[in-house]
Amino acid sequence: MTHTPCLSIANRMNTANKITFLRVLLSPVFFILFFLSQWTSFPAYIAIPLLALTFAIIEFSDLFDGKVARKLNQVSDFGKALDPFGDSISRLTYFFCFTISTYMPVWAFILILYRDMSVSFIRQLAAQRGTVMPSRMSGKIKACVYALAGIAGIFYHFAVLLDIGPLVPWAYTATMNVLFFLAAATAVWTLADYILAFKEN
Repeated sequence: MTHTPCLSIANRMNTANKITFLRVLLSPVFFILFFLSQWTSFPAYIAIPLLALTFAIIEFSDLFDGKVARKLNQVSDFGKALDPFGDSISRLTYFFCFTISTYMPVWAFILILYRDMSVSFIRQLAAQRGTVMPSRMSGKIKACVYALAGIAGIFYHFAVLLDIGPLVPWAYTATMNVLFFLAAATAVWTLADYILAFKEN
């Protein structure tokens, strides 16, 4: 009996993997909600809580999928590959939204994008060796920095949607810009860490 690729992937979807895959599914939802009020007449007061909820689910799923996998003994090579993919596509989505909206500098987004593409390439090289590169501690730190930058960008966007963007204190926008800078710097650091780890394997 033969199995189609879709069935093969579905068979790998344990509880932890489903939580991870939720980030992939919610990424385009986030993108649509982010611009919905600007592109249509959809009320901002409805878009804002929906966007906040989507962002919260994305971030909390990243926090809990690994814990669920370990608790239920569902750690797998498939999950180790799916987790960074889910992280990448979800966070690139909201950083892309920030960049289009001119909240985030283009150079910061480019560094983050290049980092994720490079790490994906390194993982492919490792797979050719028959190994799967799991998440590293530097990646967990990166996730925290990205989450903080995402929160800062989201709340600023809420102010824009409510037409109070100009009233946002300078200290807040300065903090947001610092977090965007730290996100880009962390991207470069984690890329260097993955390169060193690949050379050691």
